[in-house]
Amino acid sequence: MMTRHWKMLLCGTLLSLLAACVTTETGVFTADTSPDRAVESRVNLAMKYYQQNDLDSARRNLDAALEIDNRAPSVHNALALVFSREGDTKLAEKHFKRAISLDSAYAPARNNYAAYLYAQERYADAMKQLEIVANDELYEGRMLALGNLGRTALKLGDKDKAQAVFKRMLNIDSRNLLALLELAHLAYDDKKYELASALYDKYRTLAPQQSARGLFLGLRLSEVLTDTDARASYVLALRNLYPESDEYQRFVSGDY
Repeated sequence: MMTRHWKMLLCGTLLSLLAACVTTETGVFTADTSPDRAVESRVNLAMKYYQQNDLDSARRNLDAALEIDNRAPSVHNALALVFSREGDTKLAEKHFKRAISLDSAYAPARNNYAAYLYAQERYADAMKQLEIVANDELYEGRMLALGNLGRTALKLGDKDKAQAVFKRMLNIDSRNLLALLELAHLAYDDKKYELASALYDKYRTLAPQQSARGLFLGLRLSEVLTDTDARASYVLALRNLYPESDEYQRFVSGDY
């Protein structure tokens, strides 16, 4: 089953993607409003309702958008998100596939479909979608897609691919927190503790607040380096900030 950590990351990723891909302007419907503009306004309004978890209102606006243009990929992408949140996986997948079939270059649908597949633990299928999105240099959510690609590679046990993806992210943005932390974890797993410490120290310096995953790595590195003061600090932070996290539970059970 997917850990709580990854579920939280996916939720955060999805919300970030929506913020990146959907404007907040609702628009005003007039007699001169073009069909494309009317569809865009309906989708934007639907996504605002979606973010407020008002799914009925979101669906009403998307139904109205479909009446204007039932071949708009943005409408089917948004419908897939709504049906997915409602737990109707069959309709969610239908609309994701419909959006992609209408426009194979529509990256938001592929990326959201990949997140959906990841949540279903269909990692190989998610990888296929992410490979396409991650190579779309014009897509605003490309870095998020690359991050998801790296995570998916890890789920599939392909550490070499994951490492290559996270290094690619650092080449684009040397301050990317996800890439720094995941490369630090990979270095730790390979017993390259000096490299792991250097990557982790940069992550720790840049992060406004460390994640449970970050603190857990800091704890493990402090044990390798026999830094008892640092170890005590990481344990305290994990217990105080993330007492319900998988990482803290692993510490308590000694599974690390």
